[in-house]
Amino acid sequence: MSRLFTQLVLIFSLFFLTRLTNLTLLPIHIDEANYLNWGWFTVHGSPFYPLFDAKTPALMWLFGTSQMLFPDPLQAGRLISIFTGLVNLTLLAWLASRLISRRAILIVSLLYIFSPYFLFYDRQALMESALTSTYLFSFILLWQLTIRPSLKKSACLGAILSIGFWIKPTALVFMAAAAPVLILHGLALRRPIFYYFGPLCITLLSFAILSSPILLHPSFRLTWPRNSEYTLPSSQILTIPINYWKNNLVVAAELWPLLLTPTVFLPSIFGLIGLFYKRSSLILILWIFVPISIIIVIARPLGDFIHRYTVPFLPLLLLTATLWFNHHNRFLIPALILPISLSLLLIQNPIRYFQLTSQFSRYSYIRGYVTGPNTGYQTAAIISYLKTQALSEPIIVGLSPYHNPHESAVNVYLREAPNILPRYFPLNFPPSLSSHDCLSTPLPFYSFAKPHNTHPLAKFLLPIALISNSYNSEKTTIYTLKTGCSPDQTISLPLTVIPIPTPILEP
Repeated sequence: MSRLFTQLVLIFSLFFLTRLTNLTLLPIHIDEANYLNWGWFTVHGSPFYPLFDAKTPALMWLFGTSQMLFPDPLQAGRLISIFTGLVNLTLLAWLASRLISRRAILIVSLLYIFSPYFLFYDRQALMESALTSTYLFSFILLWQLTIRPSLKKSACLGAILSIGFWIKPTALVFMAAAAPVLILHGLALRRPIFYYFGPLCITLLSFAILSSPILLHPSFRLTWPRNSEYTLPSSQILTIPINYWKNNLVVAAELWPLLLTPTVFLPSIFGLIGLFYKRSSLILILWIFVPISIIIVIARPLGDFIHRYTVPFLPLLLLTATLWFNHHNRFLIPALILPISLSLLLIQNPIRYFQLTSQFSRYSYIRGYVTGPNTGYQTAAIISYLKTQALSEPIIVGLSPYHNPHESAVNVYLREAPNILPRYFPLNFPPSLSSHDCLSTPLPFYSFAKPHNTHPLAKFLLPIALISNSYNSEKTTIYTLKTGCSPDQTISLPLTVIPIPTPILEP
């Protein structure tokens, strides 16, 4: 018992050390900015606000609540993912102890803690870490259903899948995978084809009841078609789009060994092959293959997005790697050298981490975090400039209601800043605005836009600065209001704290 206790202390110490160190060193990502912004809206009177963009709100409720408890909004959001990462670690350790041995607890824990892939998403205010929890909980309940089906287990599975759906609609893939997994499992064991029919019906009923507030919400039904940006329509899937599937498989084959690291990915494949010789492991094999196969089939060409969107589908590969290392433990320490090195690099120098991984894959996501447009580094430069302007007097920062990435991030960071009032323009300006030449605000006014974009208030604005950053070529123009108009040619600018939801992302 004392040895197990020592191991657990080591495991949890390493987990929190790797997750908390330099937590906000990597600046806010585009989607983190939107989710934290919407999260704040949800706890300030608009609980279903994210549905305007076909996003379900559960995790954003936690993001919003966390921002009320911690002064740094990015830290507040990322702490939520650290908590769900702790859940993932605990579930993997429990599975290792039940499916392999007690000794395997330490092995799978080290693999998870030092996997740069899971480390990265445990430190992001995104949905992927929480979805991974849903994936693992779903597997545990499916496994228990194959041992002894029951009403309670079936209802719990539906509840877990519903929680996943409330987190992100991607969890519908888990829902879609549950039926073929159970049916294939039953057929392989020569059980009657309707053996799992009752449990599946209870699971579906439980899911439908608990998900009904979203499924029946008018905004969800209105914006749900936007998911076609990421998935193929059924009519296209029925045409057997081999080229799309081939593309997704090629991208996965290129990126997964890099993200999981070759010294862990290869043992995971060896362990997976070994499972085929164990009849009792069939449910594990099916839950690894079926959900990820659905993603490969229904997703539009994934490209860079595979870096993020397949995170929840891969944690059980750490379990199969653990199975192999449990029988070849002399290879464990040498195999951990690479993931530990990459994880330390990610923690201490995330830019260098992306630069390094981009040398081995076109899909390293470096554009999303460092070199592409709308990265957090440009956001940081904009915020720094605006804070400087507010040192001597209070200012208003005007934001577009269309949720442009930098504007969401600016609102997240500056809404609690001293001397700064972020405010949104109306979705539709009053007609009287066009007959005036100047705008007035109660405080000095600043706004911003990309140089190639037309600001919605361009007629009334004067460019005063061009902001750039050291990591990419992005530029942002800072504006203030034109002055010098007579009172009869000046009108007050209407502004709001929370914008009217709109499914349109760009004006």
